[in-house]
Amino acid sequence: MVTISIAALMVYLKYHPAEWVRISWNLSPTEDDWSTLHVQLIRSHFTLINERQTQPAFMGEFVGDTPFSPNRTDPVGVRWERSPQALPWLGVGRGFGDSPPPLARIGVAWQRDQTQSTVFGNYQIRRSWFDLNLYLPLTLIALLTSSLVFATHRATLPHRRARKGLCTTCGYDLRGSCGRCPECGVVN
Repeated sequence: MVTISIAALMVYLKYHPAEWVRISWNLSPTEDDWSTLHVQLIRSHFTLINERQTQPAFMGEFVGDTPFSPNRTDPVGVRWERSPQALPWLGVGRGFGDSPPPLARIGVAWQRDQTQSTVFGNYQIRRSWFDLNLYLPLTLIALLTSSLVFATHRATLPHRRARKGLCTTCGYDLRGSCGRCPECGVVN
């Protein structure tokens, strides 16, 4: 069931990509701290992108839709929203980041915190991300399921043979003989 669910999710995501964004802020009299977490399900990828921006406190007039009042009465907050159009980020995924090349080839990639400073004073952006190709868990779960089915089939083989009147070891027909298997010598 899990294998089928992941496969169905991958087919669905091919035509209906999704992204959820969590924005949190902590505004102090001296410093503004913004944190944005992007959760993306695009094509066959699950991606988490975390951005944190730190800058000196803004004391001017706010223009536009802000998640807090202009007089900074909501200095701390969190907001979740669904992005209207999910687009993959550039520079995220296979071939990028800190992950070892063998892991990136099988679909697991990440980037630890990278700090970018700007020329506008103490403004800093830290970005990290994690990308997982959903083919990897799909393949692992399919292999696990098939190996469990095979192991269960092998484990129940002697019981199924005994029910049919066959030798539990070699499968020789024991209906004409009694006790010992004439083929392998095992006592049944």
